[in-house]
Amino acid sequence: MKKNIAVMMSLLLTASLLGGCGNSGSGTTAAPTEAGTKAAVESTAAEVKTEPAGNGGANSYPERDLKAMIGYGAGGATDMAVRPLFTAAEKLLGSSIVVENTAGASGSTSWLAACEAAPDGYTLCIGAETPALYDAYDLIQYTYDDVIPIMVVSEAVQTITVAADSPYQTVKDLFQADIDNPGSVLKVASGKVGINGTLSAIWKTAAGFDPGTYTSDGASSSIVTVLGGFADFCVSSTAAVQSYKDSGDVRVLCTNSVERYWDDVPAIVEDYPEMEKYLPLGAFYTICVPADTDPEVVAYLTDVFTQAYNSDEFQQSLKDQGLSGLGLTGEEAKKFLDEWRHKALLALTESGVVEKTMKDLGYDE
Repeated sequence: MKKNIAVMMSLLLTASLLGGCGNSGSGTTAAPTEAGTKAAVESTAAEVKTEPAGNGGANSYPERDLKAMIGYGAGGATDMAVRPLFTAAEKLLGSSIVVENTAGASGSTSWLAACEAAPDGYTLCIGAETPALYDAYDLIQYTYDDVIPIMVVSEAVQTITVAADSPYQTVKDLFQADIDNPGSVLKVASGKVGINGTLSAIWKTAAGFDPGTYTSDGASSSIVTVLGGFADFCVSSTAAVQSYKDSGDVRVLCTNSVERYWDDVPAIVEDYPEMEKYLPLGAFYTICVPADTDPEVVAYLTDVFTQAYNSDEFQQSLKDQGLSGLGLTGEEAKKFLDEWRHKALLALTESGVVEKTMKDLGYDE
């Protein structure tokens, strides 16, 4: 809907006059009641309020396509998680969402550009867990504190997965092998910043497990690397390993979680209860806008993406991808991001993976 207040009010007044002229009882125009006029004005204001102000205070939005900046490659986990939501949202926006994938530097190159874009409602900052940690790794100083979250869309539980013919039957077997012979176990995962680096920090702090690491291009290539015998295990989401698990090509030793995701796969806290203080901690996917974006634009986008999230087509997409839907907005989204960051930073600082302290990163502890 792209409406103009003046036009709407004019139409309302015209309708009132026409209604009066149609009254043949006394031949006089009946004046609209105060209550009726007030109700009409409030109804019009409420309708227009859903059409937020864009650049220059215009009361029509959006007037052009939106750009979604994703700091990870096309076809990757983040890309796949949000594109179906964009498809559903475009039907409500009446405009397209053009995706710009710029992989590299753990997504920080794209995040920096998105954060510094004009706060006009036409740039969406698409993130995962890495922006919560950029300052800890001294990549850039922009984090989730420097944007406005529209929605935390979904999350994915991470697994420790080996090939079906691996000698490691349990996560304890795997961990102990490297503890007994340091450097003998090789992990493959995508990216060093974010969930994979954070899980490694948890393992190191809570269990003394610090394997060698090979970095892959994505979750799928990590699994292929393990199947090819080039690494002992991979960190991949439940969504990524589901089909390989079903076919019997891999063995999932555990999920990095407090509760079981599959009935036949233990959660890591069953063997290492000391890890519970850092968990649950999985990958997640967000839609944000630059700081200082008009609050009405934020409210409008929140409404659009909430409707898109609740659509049957997007809910089916979550099921198809094996993702856990969240759909968090407003204060709930901020709380989720704050709690995730706090748990991750505890692991990273306590393990020495990052040199900064919690106090350096804004915490009193």
